Amino acid sequence: FTVGRGKENNARIRGTHVSREHGHFEFRDDGIYFLDHSSNGSCLLRETGDTLIHQGETLLELPAEVCLAPDRSKAPEQLIVVTQS
Repeated sequence: FTVGRGKENNARIRGTHVSREHGHFEFRDDGIYFLDHSSNGSCLLRETGDTLIHQGETLLELPAEVCLAPDRSKAPEQLIVVTQS
């Protein structure tokens, strides 16, 4: 599931910190991963503190919140919430 500014993404999100092909969510046997392909990075929001993801991947602990900016203060409206159904 791809996210970014480009119209080819599954979810098109506009913003100054959002890359054309910002990243994607990947479903694997051991869970859901977020892979960042952006120029600016993304931020995984956690109660224990935020983690920068830049040109890398991370296993999400659900529910998870991913901000498509290097930190939440730069783009609080560009937040993706991933939950288990």
